[in-house]
Amino acid sequence: MELERDYSLVRKRGLGLAAISYDSVAVLKNFSDRKKITFPLLSDSDSHIIRAFGILNESVKPETAQYGIPHPGTYLLDAKGHVVAKYFEEDMRERISASAILAGRFGEPVTAARGSAEVKHAALTTAASTPIAMPGHRILLSLEIDLPAHMHIYAPGSQAIFLLTGPWTRPAGRNSRPFSSPARKSCI
Repeated sequence: MELERDYSLVRKRGLGLAAISYDSVAVLKNFSDRKKITFPLLSDSDSHIIRAFGILNESVKPETAQYGIPHPGTYLLDAKGHVVAKYFEEDMRERISASAILAGRFGEPVTAARGSAEVKHAALTTAASTPIAMPGHRILLSLEIDLPAHMHIYAPGSQAIFLLTGPWTRPAGRNSRPFSSPARKSCI
């Protein structure tokens, strides 16, 4: 399970991890034993907490066995228990990976599935936040561009002559989020 795999990275950042489900204690115990989960799984069998947090999945009909499930999501809490960030999806089949949150929010290195290439005027290195991408699993992709001295790349919207513009096209059957880049670092 992806959360268990990244649990040591979460703890290294001084963060905790717990999952809440509408499943019974017995079901969660069986699941954690089978999957060898070491972080707490919390049972909210009547979905009281799920409702209190406003995350009850209202699209599930009350007469079905799945009624009471929350929208899939992740809360980040500070040491005092205050929510500092939320990551939620409408579709239970889509989830942001813990490694993508750690990389995007805390600067954890993006090192899985790393590859490099030398091109005419740059060295390119790509990486992913997790070594395995599953359908509906949002991960962070990284592109590092190492330029020789006196070579520059300018972002879209710049008044410079050379623009890094793409084409940034989405492959058929793939879902993607808008392109974003970290804050500019000065080399001076």
